[in-house]
Amino acid sequence: MNCGEPDDYDRLIQLCDSLATDYGFVILEKRFVDVTRRYGIMEGYIKGWEIAFKIKEEFEERMGCSIYDVLPDIGRTTLLTPKPWKPPVK
Repeated sequence: MNCGEPDDYDRLIQLCDSLATDYGFVILEKRFVDVTRRYGIMEGYIKGWEIAFKIKEEFEERMGCSIYDVLPDIGRTTLLTPKPWKPPVK
């Protein structure tokens, strides 16, 4: 269990969560809007977005390319506009 600073693995998992929806990979901005549409804007979101962009930039520097260049179908899935997810009615 990691109780200290997040390591590369932790940051990669955070980045992956910020790039994925139930219908595929999307750019960060699309994912942030998706979450905000479902849950509303909450205190701390903007700080979390800044952290995600920083992590993305760090990995891109190490990769030597944009993270978006290696994610399959990101152009297509980013342009999709599905209805926001809603919990099932009980």
